[in-house]
Amino acid sequence: MDEDKLRAIKEWKASYFYDRVTFLPLIGTTWRWPVECQIAFDNLKVTITRGPVLGLVDVSKSFIVETDALDFAFGGVLSQKGHPIAYESRKLNSSKRRYTVSEKEMFTMVHCLREGNIYWNHHSW
Repeated sequence: MDEDKLRAIKEWKASYFYDRVTFLPLIGTTWRWPVECQIAFDNLKVTITRGPVLGLVDVSKSFIVETDALDFAFGGVLSQKGHPIAYESRKLNSSKRRYTVSEKEMFTMVHCLREGNIYWNHHSW
């Protein structure tokens, strides 16, 4: 994975301001970030940036793209033989939040396939 991307994940700070934490479903919820949450957040960053977790592309193997869309965001994982190659996630804008479930899922698949194109673009099928 690109060193700049790894650095961005490692240096990612938790948001301590409720207005920046947009995934919470309930307005007016008291926002607390206990030590246990910070430890879990730090462990997650370490886990997803470790060398063995993210693999290198082997064009002789099949690619697997797994996606999921939620009401407010979507994500996907590109992998080969169970080894993640890349992750993608985004927050949906207000217009895309109005999509039906099927439209969100299709949008997510198309987006992740386009993003993953950099990995298989030069492969001759």
